[in-house]
Amino acid sequence: MNTLIALLFTAIMGFSSFTTSVLFNRKVESSMVIVSPSDLSDCLFLDSDEINRVEIGQFIGIDVKENQTTPYRWEYALSNEAVLEWVHDEYRSDWNPRGKVGVGGKHTYFFHAVNAGECKIDLYNVRIGEDRDTVLPSITYEVVVTAG
Repeated sequence: MNTLIALLFTAIMGFSSFTTSVLFNRKVESSMVIVSPSDLSDCLFLDSDEINRVEIGQFIGIDVKENQTTPYRWEYALSNEAVLEWVHDEYRSDWNPRGKVGVGGKHTYFFHAVNAGECKIDLYNVRIGEDRDTVLPSITYEVVVTAG
């Protein structure tokens, strides 16, 4: 439903997908950091197979495959919201020149390292309508943020 509202809002107002995901994402809080797409262009993409070390102020990203024509969506949980802050997320469909239905894509999450410490990012592949608490994390990223 939120996606439909965001698409209609985008069509009417002419906002970019970046703006609509910031406006309509459930994780938006009053202390949200406003960033431009250029801020995210040099972010570090995390590796789930190792401990990721970043410095305060750095933007980090996670890419996961997703197909929005299925009833499953990725959701994340931060173990320490004082260390990492959600900034933006977006879904981009794979290249589809013939306009086929059911083509998957990539969901990208962006976070900002705001304080020194450790944080785990758990990603859950949750069926729409199910509670995330009933599903085990599919992917876990470990992040250590240092003062530099």
